[in-house]
Amino acid sequence: MKRFLFAVLLFLTLQLNAQPSLDTLFDKKYTSDQLLEDFDILKRGLETIHPGLYRYTDKKEMDSIFNHIGNHLKMEL
Repeated sequence: MKRFLFAVLLFLTLQLNAQPSLDTLFDKKYTSDQLLEDFDILKRGLETIHPGLYRYTDKKEMDSIFNHIGNHLKMEL
C-alpha cells in the first residue's frame, strides 16, 4: 500500500512539474493580423456550421457585429 501511495505521489509531482508556467501562457502577445485571421476563421466556422446562428439575431445585425469586431481588431493594439 505504501508503494502504491508513493507511486501516485511521484506521478502527480512529475505531472505538476511538466505543466507550463501560467505566466508564459498569458503573456504572449499577438499581432492584430494574427487576431484578425483567427477571428475570420471563427466567423466562417460559425456561419457554415452553427445551425441556429440567426435564430434570435438576423443576418444583417450579426454582420454588423462581425464588422464591428473586425474593425476593432484591425486597429493597432
